[in-house]
Amino acid sequence: MIIGQRLRQLRELKNMSQGDIENKTGMLRCYISRVENGHTVPSLETLERFAAALDLPVYEFFFEPDRQPSLEHLTPRPTLKEIEDQTLSPPDRAFLRKLEGLMGGLREHDRRLLLALADRMAASHT
Repeated sequence: MIIGQRLRQLRELKNMSQGDIENKTGMLRCYISRVENGHTVPSLETLERFAAALDLPVYEFFFEPDRQPSLEHLTPRPTLKEIEDQTLSPPDRAFLRKLEGLMGGLREHDRRLLLALADRMAASHT
């Protein structure tokens, strides 16, 4: 099956319009239309964005509904917490948890302001 046709089929099964996908992915509706009509082949990254918008795993684009693969032998992906535990030192994990708690209490405007400041600081050090 062609990816564009499958995208349209999955979108319609979810009762979503191209506008809904546009809102969830940030991609233009005309681009979504080009993909669905076979004029453009999306990258894997773009397919991941479509899959997230449709709340589906990426592999759904590659299989017919009646021929789904068996998933019983797949290794589950590690969670973010598991990745953090493997890659961060205990002091860094503690700092990240503290920062996460503080950021959760901020209003959206303050959070954006803080992230913009951090972005500028990071850009000035590169």
